[in-house]
Amino acid sequence: MANGQERKEELFARTLLLRHFPRVFSQELECRDMPDIQDEQKGIGVEVVRSFHTNQGEFFALLGKWINRSISDIPDSAISRIRELGFHPLIIDGKLVSASSSFYSPTPLSLMEEISKKVHKLQGPNYRIFRKNRLFVFVLNPVSSYNRQQMHELTAALRLSQEGCINQFDALYVYDSYNGIYDLWVCYPQSGVVRRYRGMPT
Repeated sequence: MANGQERKEELFARTLLLRHFPRVFSQELECRDMPDIQDEQKGIGVEVVRSFHTNQGEFFALLGKWINRSISDIPDSAISRIRELGFHPLIIDGKLVSASSSFYSPTPLSLMEEISKKVHKLQGPNYRIFRKNRLFVFVLNPVSSYNRQQMHELTAALRLSQEGCINQFDALYVYDSYNGIYDLWVCYPQSGVVRRYRGMPT
């Protein structure tokens, strides 16, 4: 069952889908569970996921463990992992005092961790399979927006991750918000087609 924040995101995703794709989704589009958004009339189910919350949670756990410790006492693997998660360690007087997200510029391929979890979930016995199954990913990217080439790379990665899967996502929506506007990318893994829609949240 979705918590309050998750349900807000699902409702916002529903709003965006109806705004940009009124011919694809019916007004009866509802927020439910497994998948999160269901359009029974046209047989489309949409799973919704946030990106980077796993990364941020792991980052804060690492920071909490090693903050204010001498860099010589911190394993190289911990510092490397902080960087892998997209953060820049801030070291003053030989101690880890913080880490900056101003350097946090995640690549689309880093979304694959969360996407792969949903591909696995789609194979489970409790997931209600629709005629078309789709995935909606929220990205809050504070540095820059994604470009078309990056989205093509993500589309190819999704196609590879679904090879051999009985149930597959036939479309991926990526909501990329930055500087008060958003791009809504739509990626079709089987054809490799990528489209972009731009707007301002209302």
